[in-house]
Amino acid sequence: MEHIKYYAGLPSQPVLVARTGPPWFPPTGPEAYTVQKELRSFGDHTIRTVWETELAPKVIDLLDSKDVLWTSLDVVGIIEVEKSPARAPIVLWIGVQPVSLSREDGRTVAVTCKDILVKEFEITDVEVEIRESVVTRAAGPKLLSPPEFYSDPIANVKDPFTTALGLPIAAENSPYVEGTGGFYLAEGGDSKRVLLVTARHVVFPPGLGHDEDYERTGEDPSVPRHNVILLGAKAYNEAVETLAEHNLELEKWGPDLPMRLRILGHVVRSPPIAVGSGPKNYTQDFAIIELDSSKFDPKTFKGNVINLGTFRSVSNTIMASRYPEVDFLRLMDPQWQEHINTKDGYDHPIDSLLKLEGVISGKELRNPPVFDTRCGERCFAVIKDGNTTGVTVGRASGLISFVREYLDNDETRTSMEWAILPHSKMAGAFSAPGDSGAIIVDGAGRMGGLLTGGAGDADSFDVTYATPMLWLMNRIKASGFPDAHLNPVFT
Repeated sequence: MEHIKYYAGLPSQPVLVARTGPPWFPPTGPEAYTVQKELRSFGDHTIRTVWETELAPKVIDLLDSKDVLWTSLDVVGIIEVEKSPARAPIVLWIGVQPVSLSREDGRTVAVTCKDILVKEFEITDVEVEIRESVVTRAAGPKLLSPPEFYSDPIANVKDPFTTALGLPIAAENSPYVEGTGGFYLAEGGDSKRVLLVTARHVVFPPGLGHDEDYERTGEDPSVPRHNVILLGAKAYNEAVETLAEHNLELEKWGPDLPMRLRILGHVVRSPPIAVGSGPKNYTQDFAIIELDSSKFDPKTFKGNVINLGTFRSVSNTIMASRYPEVDFLRLMDPQWQEHINTKDGYDHPIDSLLKLEGVISGKELRNPPVFDTRCGERCFAVIKDGNTTGVTVGRASGLISFVREYLDNDETRTSMEWAILPHSKMAGAFSAPGDSGAIIVDGAGRMGGLLTGGAGDADSFDVTYATPMLWLMNRIKASGFPDAHLNPVFT
């Protein structure tokens, strides 16, 4: 029973393979119930200083030496929700391909990893847990101005048709593979072009024969135009149905609108998915889309903004209230009531449109400030607006995760990822397949990273992975856009 019930409460409720630590006892008695767990970040600890450069490489070498088909390495806190300890117990969390590792062999691996922690790093208060988990790289008319939440009661209904970030997109030739438009970019220099950045696998889905470098300059007839549409097949049908349910009509938008009229633009640059070289082995997974200026009204285009007014509390939880904006404040600032009359804490924009400005530094990304002084937890409260799960809040602990992918040619690819945890069990998963390409930001609107996938199952992620924004912008500039900047305007 332990292998099935152990992770109850997590978004994907993965199967436990093996672990170190004290014995597990099933609930007993007439009112027994399954213990619910949630992932948490944690405060200062020795593992923060040795994980990325020393400990993780040793664990990877061990797993490879034992032919373990591992998929992800994370360092997380895992708590029992009812107990809610002041400090989250820390776990070296290893994901493996389903049905690839027996419990006996898994136990041997877990104990050996624990030996590395204790004997080589003198870390005695971190346990090792192995679970089954897959890593997924999920993937017309003028757009409307982002609605002002407090004056527009149907903001959530109209949001898919606006220019606010979180654009639901797909390639024209693969409309059933959907993702998210991440952020706008100005080409800069003498160019007036406005660009949109997303994850490559959203517009060039793996397995469909699009593995080569893609670059299209001007109207080069030798390179086929690769169009990108607003709203893939599923998202478009759902959006039109929602409009009908609210007895609304948006000019020119309807169930019979030809796909060609939903074209937002076309891809101009997208290098193959790869892993960076040197000490920063982040995932190179991006595509740059030139936008069709006729689909955007210069008077209403607000640039890089996220419409927080579309946030909805997870239903059927004690968190959900009649006032989603209050629930949002609770997630962004655990001490929000103490900060109401001060300048401390999270400052919610009056119109609910969060303007994105600046980038989170690499130093701060790895060493977040103390988020909650009551428990010393170090993390960012971060936000994203994705095609599948909408506006959600998560926690970025500052620890880099490692991901192993197994390619069709029997080769492997190991990458470093910025890891985002769900905010809490009640808040639900931070992301799910289809959210790929979304930009992840902090409460001040600083960009942190581009969402590229996550670890969990086909429906939701226990841990979300992103490519850090600073590294990504350097790759974009090195790919033919040296003057690119984050303040685009349509003229």
